[in-house]
Amino acid sequence: MTKENWRETQDETRRAYDPGRFVAFLGYEWSGNTGVGGDHNVIYRRDDEPIYRSSHALIADKSDEHLDRRTIEELYDEMRGHEALVIPHVGGRRANLERLDSEVVRLVEVHSAWGTFEWMLETSLLAGHKVGVVANSDGHKCRPGASYPGATTFGAYGGLTCVLAPELTREAVFDALQARRCYGTSGPRIALDIRCAGHTMGEELALSETPRLDIAVNGSAGIESVELLRCIQGPGARIDCIHAWKPDLPLSEGRFRIAWGGARIYGRNRKSVWRGRVSVANGLISRCDPWALASPTERVRGRRRDDHRGGAARRAHSAGRGELVSV
Repeated sequence: MTKENWRETQDETRRAYDPGRFVAFLGYEWSGNTGVGGDHNVIYRRDDEPIYRSSHALIADKSDEHLDRRTIEELYDEMRGHEALVIPHVGGRRANLERLDSEVVRLVEVHSAWGTFEWMLETSLLAGHKVGVVANSDGHKCRPGASYPGATTFGAYGGLTCVLAPELTREAVFDALQARRCYGTSGPRIALDIRCAGHTMGEELALSETPRLDIAVNGSAGIESVELLRCIQGPGARIDCIHAWKPDLPLSEGRFRIAWGGARIYGRNRKSVWRGRVSVANGLISRCDPWALASPTERVRGRRRDDHRGGAARRAHSAGRGELVSV
């Protein structure tokens, strides 16, 4: 990102902003290695702000090298003097949450085209930080809000950040993000509203009685469950699920779901390939509906064959997800 690139970005941000119709923010990714703090997204309220890079390693013009902030602590200190959101991010380099400054960081990113990272929220809460969540694209395909993974490194559909703001202006949206009146999804348009004693999500309050939460959630498909988690901080810190709501849906005979999840590492190359087998005796698999297959490389293929007893059988292979076998 040269000085000329940055000026062009500022100009395009001004040009794109249309209050009431489309909100554009000036921003960039501070891309220090994890050892000096890791990736953080910086989003400004105004569009005349400078860029503070992690280094000039790939930039020939060194005339503004004095603006570099080479550690995350230097960036945090700089951002105290700006109206900016600084959001830990997992991308080429995962953010180092052990160095998180809660005076500067109000939000963490839990999903992007790189995958889902709920550990970002859990680790922050267990360490005593009060943060909200966002989800973004980072898909590198210039399709924010519709970032499909393709068949390359990015293995997930890009996320969305949902903001509870009174109007579609830069000031209202920025204020809502700063106040943690927001939530993230892994892509679906989910409408979520949570209230407690007249307060909205993101607020802090003290109660002398058991809190009552009013939760309204609507999705683009049926809601399978809503889980309420509680974080206990201090010695023996932990996160408990204190309530799980599931709708009373009729059971469908003969239907079941196969699901795997999890990652072995936090940083680069964390994709996990899951393989398994399910055998069905004295029956056929009549239908297979792909579920949570985000990339074109993850698909179900089926073919028919005769088993050794002469009966018909269908075999479906799920690349990267598992194997369904009917015998």
